[in-house]
Amino acid sequence: MRLRECNRFCYPPRMSTPFPVWFKSVREQKKLTQMQAAEQLGLSSPTISRWEAGTEPRSSHLPRIVKWAPVKAEKLLQLLTSAA
Repeated sequence: MRLRECNRFCYPPRMSTPFPVWFKSVREQKKLTQMQAAEQLGLSSPTISRWEAGTEPRSSHLPRIVKWAPVKAEKLLQLLTSAA
């Protein structure tokens, strides 16, 4: 995916954007279902559903998100900690 194809939530994530909103937006930009995103991330679809419902990802999942989504690790951490 090219950066210009992303909407305002893709990259860089706005610090005022909650992680669930940002993550769902990225998934939808990639035209993926929760199950497809889960497969690409090597996770279960209930995990993706929980993230989009407001549960923060485990720290062990962050490297997978960084590789999958157009986001730098520092921005992702800021996004997660700004909601706390």
